[in-house]
Amino acid sequence: MYFHRKDLERAVNSYLIEPRKTASLRYLRGRRRIGKSTLLKKVQEESKNKCFYFSGALDERTSATISRWVQEWTHFYPKSNLKKYNKEHLTWKILFEEFAAFSQEQDGQLGVFIDEIQWLAKSQSGFVGLFKESWLNLERHSNLKFILCGSSNKFFVENTGGEEKILRGLCTHNELWVEDFSLSQIRENLAPHWTPEEVCAAAMLIGGIPYYWQQIPDDRTFIQSINETCFTPNAIFLTEVDEILNLDFNRAGQKTVKLLLNTIGFHPATTTQIAEKSRLPLTTVIETTEKLVDYGILYRKNNLAEKSKKISGEQDIKYWTHI
Repeated sequence: MYFHRKDLERAVNSYLIEPRKTASLRYLRGRRRIGKSTLLKKVQEESKNKCFYFSGALDERTSATISRWVQEWTHFYPKSNLKKYNKEHLTWKILFEEFAAFSQEQDGQLGVFIDEIQWLAKSQSGFVGLFKESWLNLERHSNLKFILCGSSNKFFVENTGGEEKILRGLCTHNELWVEDFSLSQIRENLAPHWTPEEVCAAAMLIGGIPYYWQQIPDDRTFIQSINETCFTPNAIFLTEVDEILNLDFNRAGQKTVKLLLNTIGFHPATTTQIAEKSRLPLTTVIETTEKLVDYGILYRKNNLAEKSKKISGEQDIKYWTHI
């Protein structure tokens, strides 16, 4: 099911028709399962402008991704020259140049929605570097409107968040964020049969993620529905942690992160305390907590009563989980 996000849809559609002297680039961000892909596909379906949508896939080889891109692009643009190339000669730069060729032949704006960017920009794929190199040519075409979309905070931290980052300076507009549903949106769209108190209680467990709410049975009482959704062996939340952490950490890193988060639990702790309880090396704890803070999974505890006290070192800062 699709639930309209009118403000976001309006922002994306306005972006697609906005006149500019150069090509445009914008990021669309939000946590996993929040509805980013569905939003882009809905805009693509309803927009008066032509929009090309492509999504990366987890664990897909770069050669397979390029072949799939060629297939979807030639279906979108039958005049494409990509069919003339041997598969082994195709590169991301050649694929990106197709947008320039399309813009020269076609009237109107072209929206290019590149989704699950973290899977396309995986190690040694060349995607990000060749996109930046191609941008020198692409930016001359004012009717090109790019949206790079993804759930991985690691991707945006490593590629857009600093002076020496590869994509630094390419973005022409502010980021768009797909946020959790508010309590009123949840009750209106997802749980009209529940009382406001029941909606609040469930939201404290699963947040405002439409996908999670759609897993709740609607033919049972509130208690029965919550028990089955959150507290049974078949509940999706037992594997959701791995799915979310997989966006930003490899398998070995996930094991360390889960141990660290489990050690903190609901009580803020310093890196020294975390290291002692988890038996992880202090250097590993410090390095991992810094990454988790950057990725928005862990937060530094702000205690106003202790602000006047002198902090003796980084390990004296307390951290708490988002959950």
